[in-house]
Amino acid sequence: AIHEIDVRHKYRDVKGDGLRGEVKRTLGFDTGDIKTTERYFVEGTTEEEARTLADELLANPVIQIFSVNETPQDSRKKVVVAYKPGVMDPEGKAIKEAAEILNIHPEAVATSTEYSFSSNLPDEQIEEIKNRLLINPTVQQDLKEKPETLIISGEPESVRIIPFRSMSEEDLVELSEREKLGLNLEEMLVIKRHAIETDRDFTDVETGVFAQTWSDHNKHKSTNADIYIDGAQKPSVM
Repeated sequence: AIHEIDVRHKYRDVKGDGLRGEVKRTLGFDTGDIKTTERYFVEGTTEEEARTLADELLANPVIQIFSVNETPQDSRKKVVVAYKPGVMDPEGKAIKEAAEILNIHPEAVATSTEYSFSSNLPDEQIEEIKNRLLINPTVQQDLKEKPETLIISGEPESVRIIPFRSMSEEDLVELSEREKLGLNLEEMLVIKRHAIETDRDFTDVETGVFAQTWSDHNKHKSTNADIYIDGAQKPSVM
């Protein structure tokens, strides 16, 4: 069974107030009061163990209150931001590890945040807030109902071989765009040259590793340019 733990603020809701201010600055309208709830889903424990996790790990008794399996029903409009199935949940992983210290052994833990808006706020404005400020659609979703399980199962897909050695420049550009590799033609040609030098084409997994390692997140390409001051090139600090 999955147990749902909700943690709310007793007093000021800093996250809700912060979002209200961001909406005013970015989107130009006032939402009114925004209430937030940190919602945790725990699978593979008893309800008593879930309550222990809430009491010992998840809620600060000075400023927060919690409930277990008692989601309140009201007329407010809600958006629940959660990771999509299969996406790494760092906080959930940390909670699962910390639970072991308490001799509680959940099979899985998932985290989410509920944003609760006034029932008078138009749906189109809530959609704008959700799509522009709350959710990264690549890894997150608006969770509409409690999940039936947190355990990911299924059969692995077959590995594809990408024929780099025979691909034209147009093919390479199209591949990068289709697979969202984030690599330009020059970088794709380097991978092709490496394929030729090693006398083998690369799998889709290997190609993803190339793209991830060469991404701006890891390599800082956009901040690794040559710097000139008064016409003189300065040494790289990267």
